[in-house]
Amino acid sequence: MRSFGEHQAQETRNWEFYGRIDGQKAKHSEWAMTVIFYAAVHHTTAFLAGKGRRVGSHADRQRQLRLLKKDDAADTYEQLFQASRKARYECQQFTSLELFKYEALAKDTLPTQLK
Repeated sequence: MRSFGEHQAQETRNWEFYGRIDGQKAKHSEWAMTVIFYAAVHHTTAFLAGKGRRVGSHADRQRQLRLLKKDDAADTYEQLFQASRKARYECQQFTSLELFKYEALAKDTLPTQLK
């Protein structure tokens, strides 16, 4: 199991990469959405690692969040997961406004819900 700090560092690298691909203005918005989601994955996993919780899948993360009574965070995670899934498997493109919304969920809403 990776540590809290390792997951925090990976989240930071994901946000740095998001900036390098021009974030909300990314030419390939499906990749921008994927990066947003994986930043959220590492934020969530860092939180769970800090609680001594092990996770192996996206479903595990959501289940652990619910066990910790973090239902709002689990719902936010699910929204980001579904958007990323559409980007990766259904070839969905996203507008700058949509990316702004998902970025805010991952950078602001989810961290607040995990306090």
